Amino acid sequence: MIEIAQINGPLAAQYLATPGSFTWWYLDLRNAAGDGVIVVWSLGLPFLPGSRTLTPAAQRPSLLVSYVRAGTPELHLLQEFGAGDANLDLVSGNGSLGNCHFMTKYKERELSISARLQLQVPQSSTVLNAEIEATGPSVPLKHTTDRAGHIWSPQTLFANGHARITHGNEVRSVSGSAYFDKNVSRHPLHDQNISSWRWGRVRFDQETLVYYDIEAADGTKEAMVVSQTEDGAFLHRTLAMEFSQNRSSIFGARAPRRLEITGHDVSYLIEVSDLIEDGPFYQRYMVTGERRSLGRRETRETDRGYGIAEFVLPTRIDMSWQRPFVRMRTERVGKANSIFLPLFTGFTHDRLERLARSLMRRMTA
Repeated sequence: MIEIAQINGPLAAQYLATPGSFTWWYLDLRNAAGDGVIVVWSLGLPFLPGSRTLTPAAQRPSLLVSYVRAGTPELHLLQEFGAGDANLDLVSGNGSLGNCHFMTKYKERELSISARLQLQVPQSSTVLNAEIEATGPSVPLKHTTDRAGHIWSPQTLFANGHARITHGNEVRSVSGSAYFDKNVSRHPLHDQNISSWRWGRVRFDQETLVYYDIEAADGTKEAMVVSQTEDGAFLHRTLAMEFSQNRSSIFGARAPRRLEITGHDVSYLIEVSDLIEDGPFYQRYMVTGERRSLGRRETRETDRGYGIAEFVLPTRIDMSWQRPFVRMRTERVGKANSIFLPLFTGFTHDRLERLARSLMRRMTA
């Protein structure tokens, strides 16, 4: 279903010219206190409203910025731009999206990522500025063949970074572990025969562990566990995964809150600490982890970590009843938007004030 590999430019261009195709570049940063920043820049993001109306990826560029403090979401901005506002390299993600700029650089076996963002917050006269930087060892991956329909390319797992967000008098800063990857697909996500997927990354003292678990509509599963250490060593391992403690959200998504991963010499316990994004087809969490070596009793060690995880139900994406609600959380830059957009986007502390401004302008228009 999903191949872990690198993709080259000509193949990416071929994939992304297909209706329903998509690519995204995902960067996250968090610390042990539960503060975090997530940035996703994309072409054809499948979570946008109307994604079932299939178009080539380049026609729908978008950007997501999310900030979480102590496990509580404080900022959400998901903005869709016009096709002419994007100038992005299809492989690296380097380039611009509106007034936002992205750059990845490889030097020997090290990767650095930087994002410089300038975004207008709905019904606010103040521009939001953000700077995010991360550096870590690059991941050596084989190049894909053209047989794969969906490619996952982790770029650095054991990275460190810093983010600073300013909006008027509001200033937020986070330093901590970082992770960067990209996905490319020539097929719509809702049409990939995937019933559910679970992804997560957990940073420990000596390694970052990443798991990817996919269940097909017929019940078959595909699981991947990879890890990277500070010196860049990258492992792709076959380990047993067992999910448990399923819970249903108010939107009906039923997802596990606990994961045990076991090998012959190591085990991991990963548990949800905070639900930071919730919807009918998507959930994002803060998670904690525990790593135990399974050697001789006198050499056994326990290492505690933390990270971010996701749960996706692709077949539920962009159902017709959802679209009005998803539009309340998605801004189409320069176009008409939901009157309730300010209530669900921007910083949480001034959402009611900005909503009142939106309602007044609508009444006096």
